[in-house]
Amino acid sequence: MTPQHFSRPGRFVHMLAVALVALGTCAARAGATVLVDGPQFVPPVPQHSFVYDCDAGSGCSLYDANASFQVTYNSPLQPCGGGNASTDAGYWYVTACNSTVQVFRTTSRGPVLKQTLTTEAGSVNFDVAVARLTNLIAVSNLTTGASGPGRVDVFAGGATTPSYSLTAPGAAQGYEVTFDNTGNCYWHYRDASAADHLVKFSSCGGTATDLGIGFVAGIQFDGMQNLYYTSGNALYRCTGTTNCAALVTGGASSSFGGFGFTKGFKALWFGDTATGTIYAIDPKSGRVKGASSIGAGVSPRFVSPGHGTESA
Repeated sequence: MTPQHFSRPGRFVHMLAVALVALGTCAARAGATVLVDGPQFVPPVPQHSFVYDCDAGSGCSLYDANASFQVTYNSPLQPCGGGNASTDAGYWYVTACNSTVQVFRTTSRGPVLKQTLTTEAGSVNFDVAVARLTNLIAVSNLTTGASGPGRVDVFAGGATTPSYSLTAPGAAQGYEVTFDNTGNCYWHYRDASAADHLVKFSSCGGTATDLGIGFVAGIQFDGMQNLYYTSGNALYRCTGTTNCAALVTGGASSSFGGFGFTKGFKALWFGDTATGTIYAIDPKSGRVKGASSIGAGVSPRFVSPGHGTESA
């Protein structure tokens, strides 16, 4: 598997697939240029094609890829970790600093709040994941309650408070969380000695099994149960959860963050926090299908593609 290498959007010289131009009223993002290798993007009708982006402490943005990647919504939420997740049905889950997860329904007029999930008072919610086939939602807490150790709170059957919680030996702080396509959940945590662990909970319960991978900045599974994760300036693809190799690499200063797959796993969208760029790639080949430089000083830490972006 040969990694695809890139450092900045200016390396691409092909025609635009998605005309991603920052909104003129947002000075920091004016004049953004996107170069794409791929066919001309044909937007789905009447649905909008949304890309979500959150960064710890600085809020969230919703981009409309059908409308030249304009910023269509700036959330007043201040996410503690930045973790957010979108679903094929058009729902958007955002971790908030007030020990809640806000659940929005995306409309053409912007997100509409539909539900609030509540974790233990004082908890710092870092990330959230929604199972594709089971009725489970997992929330990773950086810390729990009054600076207690991190854990995973699991919401089942439409519950708005945790149905049960998961932890691992020596866990001190919780970070990224995700599901595979059979209902197992995976958690990145750091122990008291600052060592990083990526563990699996079978059927999102029971005891943790350490995968031996260590630090990750984003974790997801494709439709064939293959693990993808970002770490430093690389995006890795594994066979199952082993034999991991770099699929995409960036420049020495690059830092890849959280990411997500589109419906049908046709594209993978992620951000480079060092360059302020959001990329769409082919998850099989690593070929870049689209890229948007959203502006210096903008940090796309957790990127979630929404409905329609599989066409990019």
